[in-house]
Amino acid sequence: MTKKYPKFQFLIPIGKIIFFSSFFCACSNNATSPVDTITTVISAPIQSLDPLQATDANTQHVNELIHAPLVQIGENLAPEPYLAEKIHYIGEKIIEIELRKNCVFHNGKKITSNEVKKTLELFSSNQTKSHFVEIFSKIKKFEELNEYRFRLHTEKAEPSLLTDLALLKIMPIDSYSSEKFQEMPMGAGPYRIIKNTDGEILLQRYQTQCLPFPKTEKIKIKVVRDDLSKYLKLKNGEVDFILNELNFRKLEVIKNSTNSPLKIVASEGIAYSYLGVNQLNPHLKDLRVRRALALSFDIPSLIRYKSKNMASQARNLLADSNFYANKSVTIVQRDLEKARDLLDEAGYFNGKNHKPVLRLTLKTTTNSTAIENAQVLAAQAKELGIELELRSYEWGIFYNDIKTKNTELYLLRWVGVSDPGQYYEIFHSNEISRNNRTSYSNKTMDKLLEDAQNTLDPKKRKKIYAKVQELAAQDLPYIGLWHTKNVAAFRKNIKNVKLFPNGSWRSFLLLEKENE
Repeated sequence: MTKKYPKFQFLIPIGKIIFFSSFFCACSNNATSPVDTITTVISAPIQSLDPLQATDANTQHVNELIHAPLVQIGENLAPEPYLAEKIHYIGEKIIEIELRKNCVFHNGKKITSNEVKKTLELFSSNQTKSHFVEIFSKIKKFEELNEYRFRLHTEKAEPSLLTDLALLKIMPIDSYSSEKFQEMPMGAGPYRIIKNTDGEILLQRYQTQCLPFPKTEKIKIKVVRDDLSKYLKLKNGEVDFILNELNFRKLEVIKNSTNSPLKIVASEGIAYSYLGVNQLNPHLKDLRVRRALALSFDIPSLIRYKSKNMASQARNLLADSNFYANKSVTIVQRDLEKARDLLDEAGYFNGKNHKPVLRLTLKTTTNSTAIENAQVLAAQAKELGIELELRSYEWGIFYNDIKTKNTELYLLRWVGVSDPGQYYEIFHSNEISRNNRTSYSNKTMDKLLEDAQNTLDPKKRKKIYAKVQELAAQDLPYIGLWHTKNVAAFRKNIKNVKLFPNGSWRSFLLLEKENE
């Protein structure tokens, strides 16, 4: 019988709720979203819209609307042409690209091979302090063939490079300055920015002959920090559409409401939540302990009661929708008896023997959902006999602890991985001083990842990464938890809602707004 875990409730006096709701309703009519505008929300102000510095999800999302890359990630999670019209390989070390004609920046200047070259130089320069230097330094030579055709040369096969090109936002470099582009960047995307404050960004549709024309004239992006305010603004018409920003409780309220002006749409996503396991810890270095811990978790129950079924249990870093996903890898199911045997073998208390209790720390951010998920995982591990001490920190402190390996267990997620090349960064032993945050080291894994890094053929890569995923599931440097679904909450006058697996804001390009 599946065990139910308690819901965490926060009680507010009824009188205060009535007062707050009355106050909100009294002033909300003046803030109704205009008919020519789709209004949405993000949880925190964007620090910089400069594409060279844009690494957080919100900035990437907004920049999807302002800028245009050579390629975009398609519905099948593979790169597909965007500003590029044609892409093909010449051997294993040369990519030839032909640009679409009639593409222009927001200042009317044509996008040519030379503009791509200048953008690439900026992204790969150490002087600009670009966060993407390492990625684009793989390109050793830019060969301009004509105004719209060029070749990218690499020293060896770079199978992830096409996917990486989705990060290369082509910019009018003659107009670029870091200070200016932090606030008011100029791009070639379907929208141009006309206002940017700490609390609001306003985008205006831009006519271009080479890219699809958006349905809506303006996009307004408001900063709203708490979920109650997001929900109330949506309910009262100040906000039209919210993508992956409302918590599961509010989504459930909308789903179960009758005669509501609101609606939700959900689809499978690729955001991957996991438990990082630092193998510098002598206890966690023991595979039996890692396996026992994984077997103690009842992930389906956690998804059902905490995520309100807005997630799917993960078998791998890669979601099942990914071409490279190995669907034969077994999803771990709770098995306390097997977990007790493993913990006993490792020399620890398992709920029945008299051996020493295994005590570990589990770190999270101060995000309420992350804390609640960690509390459930700790309660489940305790049934096995493992004591998990929860510690929550502000993001900066938390992430620094992960980078410096000041952790034992930590709860984190990848926003979305489409290319399996990510496995090299997180599991190869050469990356232990950098992106391998768990200090995982396995020579067989290293060899597989090296082979995959030098293989362009997708079918051959798929076979190699199938073995990578099997080994990762066996060794458990990550204990996979779930892939969060993409969920849009919106008013019923918003039409043509389509969600993409990677949570892309391309959804906004299709939205239409009818009069209520």
